[in-house]
Amino acid sequence: MSEQKYNFAYDCTLTTLDFIHFASLEIERKVIIKPVIHNYALSYAIFLKDDLPITIIGKKEIVKPNYKNDLEKLNKRGVYVTPAYELSAKIISYVWGAKEEKLFYKEEQVTKNYPPSMAVYESIAPDSKFKFYILSTDKISLPRIIRLGKKKGPASLNVKEYTLSEIHPKHSYSIKLLNPWDLSKEIKILELSSIIIIPPNRLFSDVLLSSDKAYYAKDLELVFPKLKYYAREKNS
Repeated sequence: MSEQKYNFAYDCTLTTLDFIHFASLEIERKVIIKPVIHNYALSYAIFLKDDLPITIIGKKEIVKPNYKNDLEKLNKRGVYVTPAYELSAKIISYVWGAKEEKLFYKEEQVTKNYPPSMAVYESIAPDSKFKFYILSTDKISLPRIIRLGKKKGPASLNVKEYTLSEIHPKHSYSIKLLNPWDLSKEIKILELSSIIIIPPNRLFSDVLLSSDKAYYAKDLELVFPKLKYYAREKNS
C-alpha cells in the first residue's frame, strides 16, 4: 500500500449524554475506568458501527473484534482516529448487583437469605467532555451522536474542520495521547509522561516524538506524526 497522506484534521469534542461503561482495568470484582477513550473504540463507534462484535448471552461464545481486518478498512478510506483525553470527566463508582441494578445500600443491610452477588464498577458520568482528532485524506461528514461502551451509551460530537500540510520537523514535537500500535517504526519516541493500561493495548500520554515527516494544522498549532492503523500484535 502506498504511504498514507492526510489533508484534513477534525477537532472533535465528545460530550457524554449518559453513563459510559467499559473496563480499563479489572481486578477480581473491581472494574476501574481511566478518563481516556481508546481510539479503536472511537473508530468502531464512528465509522465501523456495522462491524461491531455482538455479545451473545447464553451458551454461544462472545464474538471478538478483528482489529486488523476491520481497521484496515479505515486505512483504505484514508481515515485515522486518535485516542480521546479528558477535558472535564467525572468517574463514579457504584455496586452492581445480582439483578443488574445500582445498589447503594451497605452490605450489612442484605439479609442472609439474600446473599449479595456484587461487583464494584466505575463509569464515566454524563456531561463529561473529551477531546480527540480525526485525520482524513478527503473531507468527511461525521455523526452528531455516537454510542460507546459495553451498554452503548450515547455521546454527542462537536466537530471543527482544519487543513493539514505535510512538513519536515526540525525539532521534536509533543502529542497529548498516542496509541503506540499505530506509530510507524521510523518515528522515534524520545520521552513520555505515563503509560495508560486500557484494552486492547496501552496508550502513551504526553509523548515527545522525533520524525522526518509529519502533518501540521496551522490554525490548531498542532503537529501530528504519520499515523495509521497497524493493529500490531502485543509483542511487536
